[in-house]
Amino acid sequence: ALRTKKGLRVLDHAAAIVRGWRMSFSIQAIPLVEPAFAVAAPGAAEDEIHGVAFCIPEADVALLDKVESGYAKADVSFETYDGRTLQGYLYTHKPDKGSSYEGLPSKRYLGVLVKGAGAV
Repeated sequence: ALRTKKGLRVLDHAAAIVRGWRMSFSIQAIPLVEPAFAVAAPGAAEDEIHGVAFCIPEADVALLDKVESGYAKADVSFETYDGRTLQGYLYTHKPDKGSSYEGLPSKRYLGVLVKGAGAV
């Protein structure tokens, strides 16, 4: 999806875990269509997010930052499924945009998440 939808050149990638963070459905979207989108949110010590850590060229980082300009970047450690520790960042709420709203994803969006999890 990064290559085809966002035009990014992925140099390397690995399935990974970010500990102390959780997936939150706190971005309000379009009621009855896409009620909430997922965002990484700070969590408790036992919380974790599973996903894909990827490496892209600096020029593509600038492009991705522009596309994701509605989010803040948080420095995190990624623990790959094969045991490596990588340093990087993830996108999260901007400090002034945090929300106490916690919604549910649409059936379509949930399907996208499940399909992505299956690909890892």
